Amino acid sequence: MRNKQQLPKHLRKSLDLKNFEVIRIISLDDLHPVVVMRDNRANSHKYWCVQHRGSGYYFQTLKEVNNYLIKRNWIKAS
Repeated sequence: MRNKQQLPKHLRKSLDLKNFEVIRIISLDDLHPVVVMRDNRANSHKYWCVQHRGSGYYFQTLKEVNNYLIKRNWIKAS
């Protein structure tokens, strides 16, 4: 998501948009979506972050992110 203005205002305030790029927003309900982000810092050891209800879960690969999202039933396996 290239344009930060596309994000809902309450998400813009709560996410670290300086260091992370929002890749996908999964709407579970209006207040608590799942936000998948990629770390832009060159020295990062975990490249991916999933934010939900104020908690961040960090992963090294996109495959790990997808497996976590499937396990939580936030997306379906394809």
